Amino acid sequence: MTYLECGGFPDVQGLDADKRVQVLQDYVELVVVGDVVERHGHANVAAVRAFAATLLQSSGRLFSVNKVYNDLKSRGVEVGKDSLYALLDEFADAFLVFSVEVFKRSLRARQVSPKKAYAIDPGLAFAVSHALSQDVGARLETAVYLECRRRLGRAREGAISYFVTRGGHEVDFVLGDVGEAHVSELIQVCADLSDAQTRARELRGLEEAMAELETTHATIVTLHEHERVSLSGGSVDVVPAWRWFLGLD
Repeated sequence: MTYLECGGFPDVQGLDADKRVQVLQDYVELVVVGDVVERHGHANVAAVRAFAATLLQSSGRLFSVNKVYNDLKSRGVEVGKDSLYALLDEFADAFLVFSVEVFKRSLRARQVSPKKAYAIDPGLAFAVSHALSQDVGARLETAVYLECRRRLGRAREGAISYFVTRGGHEVDFVLGDVGEAHVSELIQVCADLSDAQTRARELRGLEEAMAELETTHATIVTLHEHERVSLSGGSVDVVPAWRWFLGLD
């Protein structure tokens, strides 16, 4: 839980909450100005800052460039859609925030579908979010994404995707080759499975995804639960985050 709120930057460990948030916000500003604005010659600094903040606040959630464009326009921030698409790559190059596409073989379908944003550090996402934001699940999902990136190393682009079943259920991570429609692993993130409706929804979504993607195993990363669940098409390992991060399951 401490990592999900404080993140992993050494200099902020042990700081009180207000000071930690300020330092992490300063880190974001340094990257936005130094590694994006100055490096790529952006004149509209306000637009770059606003887009970076929007993505960091959306870490672990879906977003679309079109919706962000309309939101920024309504706030009086003038920026073109092409510039926003370019900024996605620039933010990733600066190791600030990454975007993940849907698992679909069609390149066009991947391009027009919403993406998911993930900050480079869950502490950064927490520091720039609204003061009352307590979405532990989104920060846990961000941490799981970052660990997937670490494990895959220099894997080709598209090695991490999300998936939406025909029934409309979302699976957080599909690891594999989207171009070849090959799936090596399905991972769902849910901080707490104790609620019966939440548990049923998560398992139903994985069951549909396993059938549609022709795989027989999936994982749910939680904060505390640990069990194996048998479904009609295979099994799901429910794993507490600390075990999953240590590779014990």
